[in-house]
Amino acid sequence: MTREQAIQQQVDEIMDEFDFHEVQRMFVQHGWTYGDQDEPSTAGELRRHARKLLLLAGEKPRDGCYTTGSGRFYVSLVENTQEKWVRLSLMFTPEEYGTDEGVQYE
Repeated sequence: MTREQAIQQQVDEIMDEFDFHEVQRMFVQHGWTYGDQDEPSTAGELRRHARKLLLLAGEKPRDGCYTTGSGRFYVSLVENTQEKWVRLSLMFTPEEYGTDEGVQYE
């Protein structure tokens, strides 16, 4: 199996198993929207957004850990290019908090 096939296999599995209807329910419940939308996204729109993030993460080989996110979705890719092993994951985060700036330490 090629790297591209391994990525596609994982993207397909995630898209089949991830509960986009539950995510859409949360969007409706909380009145969340993307960009200039007036209404919460449909499950199909959320699926397309997540697929785009998954494919972006798997676009090129990356040794170690890589994370990207947008619209409350986070994609994580862990890869070992020497052993030719890769793992993708998708997470939806209803709430997140992070400080604006890092803190220097000794």
